[in-house]
Amino acid sequence: MLKIGIITCAHGNGKAAERLRKAYEYDKVDAIILSGDLGDDFKEITAVLKAVAPARVPIIAFPGSHEPAHDYDRAIKSSKNIIDGTKKRRITIKGHDLITLPGSSVNVPHAGFRIAESKQGLKAFRLFSVKDLAPLVRNPSRTVVLCHDPPRCSTKAGIDVAYSGIVQRTFFIATKKEITAYGRGEIVAQPLARHLARKGCPVKVAYRNVGIKELKQFLKHKRIPFFACGHIHEAGQRAITATGKRLVPGAWSQSVWYNAAPAIEGKGGILLIDGKGTFKNIIVKP
Repeated sequence: MLKIGIITCAHGNGKAAERLRKAYEYDKVDAIILSGDLGDDFKEITAVLKAVAPARVPIIAFPGSHEPAHDYDRAIKSSKNIIDGTKKRRITIKGHDLITLPGSSVNVPHAGFRIAESKQGLKAFRLFSVKDLAPLVRNPSRTVVLCHDPPRCSTKAGIDVAYSGIVQRTFFIATKKEITAYGRGEIVAQPLARHLARKGCPVKVAYRNVGIKELKQFLKHKRIPFFACGHIHEAGQRAITATGKRLVPGAWSQSVWYNAAPAIEGKGGILLIDGKGTFKNIIVKP
């Protein structure tokens, strides 16, 4: 059996990353994956890498939507026992190929890594493409794709479901320091959207599937049964089959696509593969 511990969306929380690493060691995982959003600068990224480095199993790290390229490179070079998933894209463990797709389809302003199928207008980023994965696949049934972003799903059960609010009519929020205006039709990210809705503000909270279309097409075309990601916090610790059916922890399935986020809140998980696959959610003190 192959056991893979996932730490994603730590956002500089080294304490939570350390506790997850210890939980994974207790479960005797075969590898630990740091799948993006380690932190926003060198200090935060280093804190997470150092927290996981003592593990005596292969540790694979790669950036997501937040890491500046220079800070990530410095941190990964100065960390011991960490495999850089931007350079070594396929790692074989217990007869399974773990292949990485670094970066994200949506980035914060200072981020340096991007998933895109075109280079147009993206000179500032270090680019990766879904197309890059095809040459890395040798045996689809024994391949695990690792990415920060999820594939595009189509239902509320998806591992890419993001909740946001749509302002129904213009309103203002006044505090002692400032007055904030929200215009009709404006999109408000959660959890602020839910907070405003609970306060009775004219904000309609809705869900959207925001994963990468090309990634879903690749996984389906190549018949990749196992996948792990993060990125969308509110869809974290959730898994589906390749056909979109919601899975429960411990239930074995021919395919498992798993979102283990967010480590910043002390949440993570283990992907288990033994012919079929299942998952185990892990929660530690954040």
